[in-house]
Amino acid sequence: MSATLRDRLATDTVDLIIVPQAAASERFTSIPAGTVENAWMC
Repeated sequence: MSATLRDRLATDTVDLIIVPQAAASERFTSIPAGTVENAWMC
């Protein structure tokens, strides 16, 4: 899903996306919004 959102950002159909672990790119500015701790629960 984040690849689709990055494609839409590149074509100017959206102005901002928030995705986990976005790949670094010279085309876009990336600003960390925070961190989360993930855990498996049964």
